[in-house]
Amino acid sequence: MGYDTILGVLLGGGLSTRMGKDKRNIVLGGKTMLARSMALLSNVLPQSVLVTHEPFACSYVCLQDCSERVGPIGGIYTALEYAAKQGFKAILTMPCDLPLMEQRFLQALCGEYERWPGLGIAWQSERGFVQNLLAVYRVEGRGYFARSISLGDYRVQGVLPTDAVKYLTYTASEEKYFFNVNTKEDLQTVCAQLN
Repeated sequence: MGYDTILGVLLGGGLSTRMGKDKRNIVLGGKTMLARSMALLSNVLPQSVLVTHEPFACSYVCLQDCSERVGPIGGIYTALEYAAKQGFKAILTMPCDLPLMEQRFLQALCGEYERWPGLGIAWQSERGFVQNLLAVYRVEGRGYFARSISLGDYRVQGVLPTDAVKYLTYTASEEKYFFNVNTKEDLQTVCAQLN
């Protein structure tokens, strides 16, 4: 493994309003999206946690989002605080609704973390679409997240200074791995690709 200073963080706190049911429990290929995502993180990192807006019974370490209904920024901040208290240097965040994601993309983020001293590393498409929920954030940057939340700015994009964030680029042919499931139509798309 080798990345024992990075805590894996599965962001699973969304309300799934567009889907109409809890996305974490949707079964694809014999596993729930939650189990698929946690297995992927566990293949890369020795320890991972789940951050959610309300705790529920599961076999994973589950953190309750410490910010009331502010979206993913609250989950990231919660994880950064937890990671700092546990002695981790960084977190690798991943949303639970990327069922086609592959291990190599997570490993690339971790590898870049070892080479680059900035506060954040995220993926972006060749067309410039930023995947800032699939990223590595250093715990030293948690104050920026706290400040944004306190100011009522809940966008993850732009939380960190621009010169403190590095972007890895994925190609048009790799876009399918970054496809997230938000609606029943998205789910049908993913099911077709898995069959």
